[in-house]
Amino acid sequence: MTTAVKNILTDIKGQAAKIKQQHAEKQAELTQVNAEIRRLQDMPVSKADFSALLMQNIRNEAAEYTKNMSKAMFNPHSSRDTAVNAIGMKSLDFCIGGKYPRWIFNNTSADVLNNTEDTRNMRRALCWLMPETVHARIMEVIDQSGHEWGNEDLPSVAERREKIADLTERAADLRAELDELEAAIKDLSGVIDSEQQQLSPTSQSVNANYC
Repeated sequence: MTTAVKNILTDIKGQAAKIKQQHAEKQAELTQVNAEIRRLQDMPVSKADFSALLMQNIRNEAAEYTKNMSKAMFNPHSSRDTAVNAIGMKSLDFCIGGKYPRWIFNNTSADVLNNTEDTRNMRRALCWLMPETVHARIMEVIDQSGHEWGNEDLPSVAERREKIADLTERAADLRAELDELEAAIKDLSGVIDSEQQQLSPTSQSVNANYC
C-alpha cells in the first residue's frame, strides 16, 4: 500500500509542478501585458490628438455645467432658494428693471454665472457659453508659443485605444486562467497533504494494527 501511495504522490506532485509552471508563465505574461498598457497610456500625444482631446474635455465641462445648472434651477438647496418657475413676477420685474441690484437667478441655487469667485464654475461657464472659442484660443497660444510639439512618430490615440482594448481583453483572460490554475494548485495541494499523511509513521502504525 505504501508503494502505491508513494507512486500516486509522485504523479500528483508532477502534475502540481506543471501547473505551477503554467501559472508562473501566465503571471509573467500578465505582467508584460499590464506593462504595455501602462506604456501606451503614459505616452504623450500628437498636437492633433491633443486638440481633439481638449475639445472633448471642453464639451464635458459644458455638459457638467448644464447638468448642475438645470438641477439647481428646479431643485432649491434651502428654504432661501426658489425654483425658477416659482419666482414671482414682482421679483423678476425688479431684476429686469434695474430696481433690484441682483441677477435674475440670485433667488435660486443655480450657478448661472453667479459665483465669479469659483474658478471651476467660471471655467465650466466659459466652456458652456463658447466652447469653440475656448478651444481656438488655447490652441492659438500653443501655436504661438514657439515650442515644437513633436510626438508625431508615436502611435495615434486611436491606434493606442484599439491596442489597449485588445490588451485589456487579454489581461482579463489571463486573470481568469490564473484563477483556474490557482484553484487546481489548491486542490492538488490538498490531495498531496492527504497522501503524505498516509505515509506518516503514525498512520503506518495504525494501518499495521488493522491489517
